[in-house]
Amino acid sequence: MQNMESTQNPSSNFNNAEDNDFNLDFQTIVNIFIGKWYVFVICICVALVIAAGYIWRAPKTFVQHATVLVKDKQMGGAAANSSFADIAGFSGLTTSNVQNELHIIKSHTVMSGVVKRLSLQFSYYVPRFLRNDELYTSSPVYIVPSDPDFPITGAAFEIHFFSAEDTTKFTYISADTTFVCPFNREVELPGIGYATVAIRPRTFERYVNERADKVLVRAINMEHAVAAYVGALSVDLAQKETAVLSLAYSSSSPRKAADILNMVIDEYNRLTIDSKNEVLESSLNFVDQRIDIVGTELNLVDSRVEEMKSKEMVINPLAEASGYLAQANTQEVQLTELEVQLHLIEQLRTMLDTVKYSMLPLNVGLNSAALNQQIQTYDANLLHFNKLKTYSSEKSPVVLDKALELDVLLDNIRLTANDVRNSLILKISELKKLADKNMARVSEAPGNVRLLTSIEREQVVKSSLYNYLLQKKEENAIMKSMTETNIRLIDAAFGSSAPVSPRKSMILIVAFALGIAVPFAFYFLKDFLYTKVRGRSDVSAVVKAPIVGEIPSKPKKQANQTLFVEAGANNQISEAFRILRANLSFMKNSNNKVQVIALTSTMTGEGKSYVAMNLAMACAISGKKVCLVDIDLRKMASSRFFKLRGKKGVSEYLAEQENNLDDLVLSTAYDNVSVLPGGVIPPNPAELLMSDRFEKLIEYLRGRFDFIILDNPPLGIVADTGIANRVADLTLYIIRVGTLDRRQLPAIQEVYAKNQLKNMSLVLTDINYEALNYSMGYTGYGKYYGYRYYGHTYYNYYASYNEGEAAHSHSYGLYRKKKKN
Repeated sequence: MQNMESTQNPSSNFNNAEDNDFNLDFQTIVNIFIGKWYVFVICICVALVIAAGYIWRAPKTFVQHATVLVKDKQMGGAAANSSFADIAGFSGLTTSNVQNELHIIKSHTVMSGVVKRLSLQFSYYVPRFLRNDELYTSSPVYIVPSDPDFPITGAAFEIHFFSAEDTTKFTYISADTTFVCPFNREVELPGIGYATVAIRPRTFERYVNERADKVLVRAINMEHAVAAYVGALSVDLAQKETAVLSLAYSSSSPRKAADILNMVIDEYNRLTIDSKNEVLESSLNFVDQRIDIVGTELNLVDSRVEEMKSKEMVINPLAEASGYLAQANTQEVQLTELEVQLHLIEQLRTMLDTVKYSMLPLNVGLNSAALNQQIQTYDANLLHFNKLKTYSSEKSPVVLDKALELDVLLDNIRLTANDVRNSLILKISELKKLADKNMARVSEAPGNVRLLTSIEREQVVKSSLYNYLLQKKEENAIMKSMTETNIRLIDAAFGSSAPVSPRKSMILIVAFALGIAVPFAFYFLKDFLYTKVRGRSDVSAVVKAPIVGEIPSKPKKQANQTLFVEAGANNQISEAFRILRANLSFMKNSNNKVQVIALTSTMTGEGKSYVAMNLAMACAISGKKVCLVDIDLRKMASSRFFKLRGKKGVSEYLAEQENNLDDLVLSTAYDNVSVLPGGVIPPNPAELLMSDRFEKLIEYLRGRFDFIILDNPPLGIVADTGIANRVADLTLYIIRVGTLDRRQLPAIQEVYAKNQLKNMSLVLTDINYEALNYSMGYTGYGKYYGYRYYGHTYYNYYASYNEGEAAHSHSYGLYRKKKKN
């Protein structure tokens, strides 16, 4: 056969090697699972145990839901009642922007009220194995602070019971102190202050007898409690473009979650009503004050009228003055209305000058729309200002800015009130002039008529003002009784009794998946990051030279043994060398004959000499005469094995110090095996191998032996191999699995592609078939590889042979087949 050559470019082969360096397929995955099935079983069991522990340890979480509707202006109530349409200043307070209400419901203000009303600063737990379960309504004891406003700093302690029958005392145990306290009596508790530890009689005895002899108590300060409960509350729009809000709360107790949701809605409604009633209370107080003052003034005027009538000083107007008097009366009515307005303005101005940061009366009958609007704006901002002072320092920038804004609003109200007052004074002055002119026309009338008319006019003014104030008082009282909230409850708290977390099935599935994924990823990365040659697939993906032999790893007990091939030997390695010998019979050179076989490798330690010696033994036991020539003139491993180190050999012959090759070729203790030792280590091995005497040496050996095996030095270290290769019929390139770096394979392919070594073939050594059984991308290995022997149910698919005879085959590869029992 002609020498096989590759036309591939070495650099392209290197790129192909990178592309095919790792190929994950279904068979690879199966191999990993089969090869390390026990690791996967252990990891899955461990993961499931950890998952079960987490499910037991993790607190259960329940979710409760509620829905409310944010009202608008068109929805019922006093604001929509036509009977009170003139009370326009209050109608705007019954509507709210949906987003604003959403944030108010979730505010710390609302939640702080919920925490106080439900005593959520205290939590009670029963100890369980690896966890503590919360006792919301089933705690046998509860703590009642003596001063609800006392700032709790926080505490965590245990209440230990003496017995189910002893309800008089308990033991307080914390990290810092331990002492005995009485039940149902005020005691001082660290971090809580003075409080009473009370007993729930119906649950105390059952709890101590059936559950535990202690209760774990945790108390937190108000700020932390409010922040924690606000964090567990969710408020969102049920749907876009709707006014329906969906509330949800997560807690370890479904009852607790439901109570908190319902209380949040109730507290929000309470605060809303209180805020609205604050404005109404201010208006009612102002009206009551004015009723008292005007009532007193009206009594005085009534007394004067009664006194004048009692003296019979009243006479009928003169006929000629009746027309003027009618005009004057009309003007007096107008004057009465203007003076009422002026009186209200004066009272408002007095209030503005004497009272600061107080609610201004809104519903008192002022006809100035601009002034009413300014008062309404001021009252709304004052409410916000008071809330800010409650939760912030008075020196806070936000509070100072709001105070400055209120001052500006007050100044604007003063300016508007002054303008309205001046306008009323001017109108009154003009009407008085007209009235006086008309009254002058009736000046001839008796003076008593004029005096009575003046007194009756004052009486009408006071009476009208008094009746007006009484009407407004009644309207505001009705308005207060009809105050509505900004939301309407649709669904009270509801939800499933099943916890939403931990999700047992999901956790177990994830644990099972991790039990598979973690070891798989470990072996995956282990092989992926491993840069050494792993087997045939790595080599054949880059190097296109035929692989004629695969030598298994040595057994651990025989790690130092060199020769495994012997007559009658039936070990795995011996059979591998017999297969290599059989495959060499199909490797023909241009003369249709393979007699001189050269062995080389990339570096030392790849088993080149080991293969040379065992191949020589494999050929010898088949009846062929073999000569092993040690031309590794620097290391001479073969010579050292046969204990021929220092004997004359190749170096002496090539240096012309010896001429008789019969004396240099030495017999061994093994039949048909002769050795030509390397001789003395020369200073110039490459030059010696270039001499013509080397070719004469080979020709001499060709005439006397069936096979000449040349143990060359490594190709990647010295130039000797390339020089000596000119006499070879076949070159076996040794690649040791687990030793040679895969990145060196392109260089070997380049040697093959350029035909730098004659009839080059590959032999893989140190193959661990058991490891390859689960390694990535290598199939068909392992304990089912089929290493049995002729006479012991071993069969070569292409060739079966007796010692000394090999059958033909049409392939360099081998296929192992196990005989059926």
